[in-house]
Amino acid sequence: MDTIDWTAKAKQERFAEIIGATQSAVSRQVTAGVLRLGGSYGDWMKAYCHHLRTLAKDRLAHHEPTLVEARARESSAKADRAEIENAEKLEQIILKSDIEPVLEALGEIVRDEVVRGASHAAAAISDRYAIELEPADLQEHFRAALSGGVLLDE
Repeated sequence: MDTIDWTAKAKQERFAEIIGATQSAVSRQVTAGVLRLGGSYGDWMKAYCHHLRTLAKDRLAHHEPTLVEARARESSAKADRAEIENAEKLEQIILKSDIEPVLEALGEIVRDEVVRGASHAAAAISDRYAIELEPADLQEHFRAALSGGVLLDE
């Protein structure tokens, strides 16, 4: 490419070569009013650069929150992964598969103790109020309460 006379009257084909675009792309810029017919290569370059800066600024303003949010999510995920890796190294992580049987067994123990407590409650109520009360009468209600159901007298 030869030397450019920035003061010379601009021609679309030559300006397209300078900026690495097609003549039709430059023509669209003239039609859109970005480049003024009769302007010099220097005028067109200033106008074109201004137009590109404006486009970039608008795109940045439009997409910046999404980019910031994506970076924040990525940073948070990295921090979570690092925390998990550190906890694994320190053996502070309990796997769900390891803890589930323990929790199920604990639930059964609690249920059995509460149901067994129904026998003690029945005996205490019988003694205090001098009435006949079978443990099974209370156990049925205790089991229903423990399973989330409510047993109501009819």
